[in-house]
Amino acid sequence: MTTGRGDDDAKARRASPRARAVSSGSCLQHPQGIATDGERVWVADTCNHRIKVLDPVKRTVKTLAGTGKPGLADGRLDRAQCDEPGGLSLAGRTLYVTDANNHAVRAIDLDRGVVSTLRLG
Repeated sequence: MTTGRGDDDAKARRASPRARAVSSGSCLQHPQGIATDGERVWVADTCNHRIKVLDPVKRTVKTLAGTGKPGLADGRLDRAQCDEPGGLSLAGRTLYVTDANNHAVRAIDLDRGVVSTLRLG
């Protein structure tokens, strides 16, 4: 029997791809929408109530916006909430998100790092 970090690394290598994804935080649950700028790929991680950004070259997945709890909150990316985001569209440096259960369209300003809800009608 051995102990230490090497054991954890060996277990991770033997784990299923799904188990590795869950443990790394990159697991997507019912992804519905994607958008790209040619370098990064944004994904609506619908049932996790988050928008994630993938870097296909570095092979990384990170949460861009959303706390993981359903809600409707504008503001900083790490505090903003959505409720089952769906479609995505990128226009310049703004990522638009359909927020299904809030019946809203959200705008993520990628330069300022804030989420706002579009006022329609």
